[in-house]
Amino acid sequence: MILISVWTPTITITRTRSARRDYVILATIMMVALSVSGVAAFQPPLHRVRSTVTSIPQQQTAPKLPFLLMSTDDEASPSPAQLEKAWRHIRKPLIRIGNKGFAPSHINSLQNLLVQHNGAIKIKINRSSATSVPLDQYFEDLNKMYCEKEGDGGDGGLELVRTRESQNLIMVGGAGLMDRIMDGSYPPKTVVHIRPDNKPNEE
Repeated sequence: MILISVWTPTITITRTRSARRDYVILATIMMVALSVSGVAAFQPPLHRVRSTVTSIPQQQTAPKLPFLLMSTDDEASPSPAQLEKAWRHIRKPLIRIGNKGFAPSHINSLQNLLVQHNGAIKIKINRSSATSVPLDQYFEDLNKMYCEKEGDGGDGGLELVRTRESQNLIMVGGAGLMDRIMDGSYPPKTVVHIRPDNKPNEE
């Protein structure tokens, strides 16, 4: 704050034109001094000052997630296109299962059909409309019976390739089928025989 001391003369000043001019100048100086001291002493509210400061956003780094290290698992599974190709290779189911579930006769048929059809077949599960058992559970029961039938000398059980709930179908195969699908050896290539008349005959 600026303090201005005003000296007041003790002598009597005559009311002349020069004296009135001096009083006007003195009053103007005092008003300017008071206005300057008021501006210097004024402090704006703190919240207004803070509102004018623009915060600089910090660069955010992506979080390190543990599942990013598990990308090698995806490489060990067939691609959707490979699975679709294997699924379309088998046109219709060769075994049909009723409401009573799997029987030992089904396991015998399954063993023979896997040998005859390159190690993979489709199975139709006739589920009732009231049941809520997923097709995966049917496969677990089938695989358990299959392993018990094979015994210790078995090849490692069955592999579930795909299920289709809307059609009540499952596609199963022997051990190693998924590896064959990945490397392209399943489904097998189409064999073309050339007849004597030079017309190809596909099997």
